[in-house]
Amino acid sequence: MLHNISLQLYLAAKLKPEMYDFIYPMGPKYSVGTRKVIAAQVMKSLSANIKNPVMKREIHGFSEKLYLIAIKEVNFDVDDICPSPIHIPIHFPFPWPGPNPWENGRFVELNPQPQPPEYYKAVLNLLAESMNDEKLQSAIESLAGKI
Repeated sequence: MLHNISLQLYLAAKLKPEMYDFIYPMGPKYSVGTRKVIAAQVMKSLSANIKNPVMKREIHGFSEKLYLIAIKEVNFDVDDICPSPIHIPIHFPFPWPGPNPWENGRFVELNPQPQPPEYYKAVLNLLAESMNDEKLQSAIESLAGKI
């Protein structure tokens, strides 16, 4: 889940708006401040899964500071996190006959396993790349390097 949100933030930051709209049709629009707020929330969730208590506190503290900075930069006019969808008529059999290979989010993990540290490094690096500030990028990348 964390990697999906991080990838979406990365694409929103790096792609032209037309290309982002092609990938996520009628998808959300993020201002720079909103990207930082979401990154702070992802880092907060990520810190709960870290085993090392020192790193857990460091990532959680950094995410709290980032959140407090970012809420001042949120732009009401740019942000459209839940846009209104356009009605698209359905011309195929509904409900779709099973099994549906595109339904990847409807299964329940019976025995969830912890993610390896490389997963958390990759998520932090995606978050770092989605920031527009070089100081924030280097700070998040240094946190990723410590994991």
